[in-house]
Amino acid sequence: MRRAGALLAATLLLSGCSGGRAQHRAHLSALQDLSEIQATRTALRNGASGAPISGVVVSGTITNTGSTPLRCRATAFLLLDSSGNALMPRAQWCDVPSIGPHRSASFSATFTTTNPAPLQLRFEHPDGTYEAHALIVPPA
Repeated sequence: MRRAGALLAATLLLSGCSGGRAQHRAHLSALQDLSEIQATRTALRNGASGAPISGVVVSGTITNTGSTPLRCRATAFLLLDSSGNALMPRAQWCDVPSIGPHRSASFSATFTTTNPAPLQLRFEHPDGTYEAHALIVPPA
């Protein structure tokens, strides 16, 4: 009987822990830190052979709507392709590495992608929320 009680208690404890994780999923931000977004196709060089591969350069303005400095990091930018794959930037650049509260800076991120439109830029906020922007990419 004791073993059954201990097993039941362990099961309830573990199920309570797993339920708590589901509540911490990322959700769409009410704030939009990215604006003036533009996307263009570009030819990139493959590191192994030097052969050209298809890429997309996304640029725009990032505004820190928060009250603490915002680090401009490549890990905050993702490109979602038509197959649902999330791609990290091959290269990323910002005017400044840290954007002060209520300040803005220019950004640029270059992604390697062979999938056609629709493409979407996703920006991960430090608080765990994100914003998503559909990209209009003109043909090469």
